[in-house]
Amino acid sequence: MCRDFLPFGATCGLTGVCLNGTCFCTNPEWTKSTEFAFYLGDETEVDSLWCNTNRLLLRRMYLFLAIYTIIALIGYSMVVKKWGNLVRLSPLFIEGILVTISSITRVVDPERFFGEDVFFTIIVSFSFLFAHLVGQGFYVEYINYLVKKYPVLEMISTSRLRRIRQLYIFLIIDGVVVCVLGFALPAVHLQPASLVIFRVLAFLEGLHFSITVFNAYYFVGFYIGYIEKFVAQEEMSWTHNADLLVNLRRHLPKLKSTKSAMIWSNVPWVVLVFSTLFWEYGLTLWQYYIPLLHFTWIFAATMQVVNQVRFQLNKNKKFARVVSYTDLVE
Repeated sequence: MCRDFLPFGATCGLTGVCLNGTCFCTNPEWTKSTEFAFYLGDETEVDSLWCNTNRLLLRRMYLFLAIYTIIALIGYSMVVKKWGNLVRLSPLFIEGILVTISSITRVVDPERFFGEDVFFTIIVSFSFLFAHLVGQGFYVEYINYLVKKYPVLEMISTSRLRRIRQLYIFLIIDGVVVCVLGFALPAVHLQPASLVIFRVLAFLEGLHFSITVFNAYYFVGFYIGYIEKFVAQEEMSWTHNADLLVNLRRHLPKLKSTKSAMIWSNVPWVVLVFSTLFWEYGLTLWQYYIPLLHFTWIFAATMQVVNQVRFQLNKNKKFARVVSYTDLVE
């Protein structure tokens, strides 16, 4: 039995037609795939699969992702100056290696699907976990550093720091559960349980994206606003500490960039991921979401590393007076 491509009403998808209860693809560039077709629940319903898989497009996406991630890993290695840097960036390196392995796997063998092929599923599931570690770890570590370095921030940070740590622990647990659920999918492929497991996985991922956006506004945005207000007030005082104001201003570009990256790299995924909880066709779009998600995570992490390098360069500049934060990135 063919299914309607809701909400567009195109039976068998936009490139397929239904004949005698079976979907046939009319465009040679598009085909059917069981990847993420958890809604079937029965192998006898494979004939009703939509024609929404472009194998060439997917292969090119994974090839681009592999090349970009390898270049990013080389860039990460260039900022490692001592053992401490390597330890701190180890989750980032591991995530990059996992993404590279999964991408090359799909380029070499496009038939190794998530939720079906055990090796590919395990690698992608682990990459989800390390994406949680990397995505939250950067900003949590940075906020802790600021609070410890500047007592003026510590006085207003006790309760917020506690909530930051609590949410961080929750998101790590969330990532572990997502990873375990991913491991279970190949064992229940095209069984009713697979749909339940994957929708729980998608809900937890959507929750992760939502909390990250909340953290960007509530935590990072709070420190941006407080530093700007503090600097403006202190400049009005004859007894202000010029060195303190310059040092605080040096952090504003990085804080603002961190906030922007946390928002733009997560808000679209909140909508896309949660939509799969109610839209069957949205489930199959995950075959494209996986490489796009990986690219988003690697790109956002790369921007954080670039910001760190830029901050270190600005830190070495000599200032004769308190300047605008925009002068620090010229």
